[in-house]
Amino acid sequence: MPFSVRGFLRQVSAKGIREFLGSRQIAVPDRWWSEKGSKVAARVADYLLTTHSVVCDRALAELGRADAMATERGRKAFINASAHDIQITSAFGALENDADRAVWMLTAHADLFREAEELLFFDYHSERRQGRHYTTEANLEVSRQKADVDLFKEDLRAFYRRQDGSGVSCEVEFFERHGDQCLQVSIYVQGLPAHATEFAEGTFVRRVSTPALEAAIVYEPATGATDTVARGGRDVHEAIRDAFARRLLKVTDPRFGVARKRSFQLDSLKEPRELPADPSLGVKSVRVRALRLVPPGFRRGQMLVEAPGGDPTASVHDVANAWFTERSGVYRRFSVVHATISMHFEAEVGRKRAKTINIELTRPNNSNLKDLPEAERRIAEAHIERWGLIESIAQ
Repeated sequence: MPFSVRGFLRQVSAKGIREFLGSRQIAVPDRWWSEKGSKVAARVADYLLTTHSVVCDRALAELGRADAMATERGRKAFINASAHDIQITSAFGALENDADRAVWMLTAHADLFREAEELLFFDYHSERRQGRHYTTEANLEVSRQKADVDLFKEDLRAFYRRQDGSGVSCEVEFFERHGDQCLQVSIYVQGLPAHATEFAEGTFVRRVSTPALEAAIVYEPATGATDTVARGGRDVHEAIRDAFARRLLKVTDPRFGVARKRSFQLDSLKEPRELPADPSLGVKSVRVRALRLVPPGFRRGQMLVEAPGGDPTASVHDVANAWFTERSGVYRRFSVVHATISMHFEAEVGRKRAKTINIELTRPNNSNLKDLPEAERRIAEAHIERWGLIESIAQ
């Protein structure tokens, strides 16, 4: 969803908004602070949006950064970056929500906020298409000596120059991932020039920009696990990991294995089957909400069957039983490449509507599990293992 400054500020306390504006030397009428929180948020949002100044534009951009970090995963990144600093965790406990915490971090601990952004960048992309997972020798020290870092940057510049002519400049930053005892090296490579259209202080201008191509590598000394995040495919990932091993791990002949990831086995969902719910975890019922199927031997075409969202008792098998003469047996002709499984919870005390979690599993090993809040992720993980949908788990 696009960032809405009004919607975001409604989640932040008036005290948090006031401290943020004061730290940016943005003055607003004192009488605003005696009004209700929603009124304060609306006034400040309108002021920032209609006052065309560099200071206000910068504040809007910073609030957009805070919005991106105002999640459970963003909060964990703050704690990770701060090495579980007791002052920060205590302050988090006194603040109302993750939006308030993100604005407070941006105001009071800008450097840690920046570190947490980089940690979250890696966490977000490592389990998606931009992530690759390798294993190498354990218990190696990562060099931060200037001469070694310069050689690392030159290797990356040379690779990007050969690839498409980019890579004129390269910068790296080191971040300690205190939560998982790893070291993250964030990489910024100068991309090819591009024309950009924008407004500068209310005036429309065309400029030539040189975007930064961002990548990262994380090394876990205890196990030798080496994970990369980058755009551009296998060659880019291998160039980053090899340069990292040669220049920063000081390995003459780097050897990497591919870390096996668990795979999902979804074909058992073709048949109507019970997916047991654990009532001790608050789960009332489970259904297979959607299946994406492909015919064996054919490279083109897919079939998506989706049950109605508003009926928690209807599954894709009920849909097939109503649609096809072969009933749900028609699924036997296909292979399942994606499944949506809906977990319906008991209604919590004081709430009219019960919660539903939609688990998205895609072969071989993609899912939305990392995007779920931690408590919900644990519940989902426990169930999919119980249902026998995990084909193999990395050692």
